[in-house]
Amino acid sequence: MRASPHSAIQWILPLAFIASGSWVVWHGATYIMAFGGYTDALAARYRPIMMLDYIILLALPLIALVGIWTVRGAAMEIDDPGPLDGVAMFVGRVTMMLIALVVAVMMYEVILRYVFERPTLWANEMSLWLAGFVFILAGFYAMQQRSHIRIYLLYDMMPRGFQKACDTISTVLIVVFAFFLVYGGYGEAKAKLLRWETFG
Repeated sequence: MRASPHSAIQWILPLAFIASGSWVVWHGATYIMAFGGYTDALAARYRPIMMLDYIILLALPLIALVGIWTVRGAAMEIDDPGPLDGVAMFVGRVTMMLIALVVAVMMYEVILRYVFERPTLWANEMSLWLAGFVFILAGFYAMQQRSHIRIYLLYDMMPRGFQKACDTISTVLIVVFAFFLVYGGYGEAKAKLLRWETFG
């Protein structure tokens, strides 16, 4: 049985996903060392992997699957979602929580900087990373809800077959762009990750 849109599980699972995902990212060097990316630079700075790290790594996809299965559409979302729409709706819930987290990090930094005159080194970088994730994930959710900004004057005049062709072409172009973006940046990203650069 799927949860009601007002049940607590609609809040708990996205928050649990963010918490476990944050743990995995925070302890990324530990996972790199455990799965064959052992370097002296990492070993000198980070602890060996523990059982808790494995448990949280395994819990992350389980939380996502349960969240996708139990997500329930709100009144303003599309009617009669398909089986894959649960992925986008769960991502939308996670994105909502991330926006609140970005605001909390920025407020924390403002209070520390201007009230206590003790700014942090990490708040700016974290808010930029979180905002980047929000941008990408919100775009995915907006496409699923068909609420993204688009010029649809010509699109609406086309027969449904041409509309589907345009949708397919635009999706293929997005996937090709994403592939080459990852392909072009993979080498540099891997080198920086293995050096475990903390900024930039």
